[in-house]
Amino acid sequence: PNFCTVLCTMDTEVEVGDQGSAAMPGEGKHFGAANAGATHTALPTAPKPSSVHHAALVSEAMFGLVIACAVALLLAFGVVAFSLSNSLRRGTGGIELIDVVIFVVVSALGTGFGDTVVDPASSGMKVVVILYIWVSAFIFTFVVGLWVSRAARLRRLEGASPRDALAISVAVVAVVLQAGSVVFSRVEGWTFTDSLYFATVSICSVGYGDMVPITRLGKFALLVYLLAGLAATTFAMSTMVDAIAVYFLQSAEHRFLRQRISQRDLAAMDQDRDGAVTESEFILFILQEIGRVSPEELLDLRAAFHSQVAQSRSTRGTQSSGLSTTEAQAKLFARSYSTVV
Repeated sequence: PNFCTVLCTMDTEVEVGDQGSAAMPGEGKHFGAANAGATHTALPTAPKPSSVHHAALVSEAMFGLVIACAVALLLAFGVVAFSLSNSLRRGTGGIELIDVVIFVVVSALGTGFGDTVVDPASSGMKVVVILYIWVSAFIFTFVVGLWVSRAARLRRLEGASPRDALAISVAVVAVVLQAGSVVFSRVEGWTFTDSLYFATVSICSVGYGDMVPITRLGKFALLVYLLAGLAATTFAMSTMVDAIAVYFLQSAEHRFLRQRISQRDLAAMDQDRDGAVTESEFILFILQEIGRVSPEELLDLRAAFHSQVAQSRSTRGTQSSGLSTTEAQAKLFARSYSTVV
């Protein structure tokens, strides 16, 4: 049998012997002598997909609100600081509030068109710009990293396929570029090629500075495009990378699960060395082999379990090796688990 077959049909312990493969449950063929009639313990029932999905959406909404507030405060601080300092200069024309806002946004996002700069004689404001750029880079990198990881986890909860995620990401990038090209070509009077060029260098944080909007409507469009377009593109590109990585990971998992079970595999599964592989030992071995869980994570979980068992024994005055299913014990386990992990 292969790993996938055993996962689908296991209902008894598989015993470890001296042969080169494992006997399937129910076939009457066992290796070893112990635990021939042991049955597995049923796995806990998973939460309903609807409840998990709803909880994940609520969590994502709260997370997005917190992130939006943090970014808004960062940008507002920059606008107020640079407006009051009166230290910004443009190559042509005076400085308006929209110019200050664009300067703050492109500084925070790392674009930098070069049309608005700090007064060369203002050394103090240059120091402020240096600190502001580094703080913004840290915050936005942190935000993007959390956003991408949480979005990837939500996609896995929903069971989205890598191909669907990749197709949606490509569509998002195409829509963002198309929208920018149409808007700037109409507002600034540029050709479609020039608008597409400007949209690309803007949302990719290149910002050569050879083309910049000169109308107020064009500047406002640039401000919205940088914030929305760069966020959408960053999310889409990270989703592409994650989808490709998940595709190759799933392919490797499928190849692994189609392999035959060898005697060496069975020996590695038998963690307690009792001559039989239980369902839990089998599943834990598979999860580690396909990279779904690390040995360190398993150690943390075992430490949390044994810590809770010890507390349960002291509370109830028993020597039970399991956990109570009462609400009080469940709350105690939650606190113990969060402390260990």
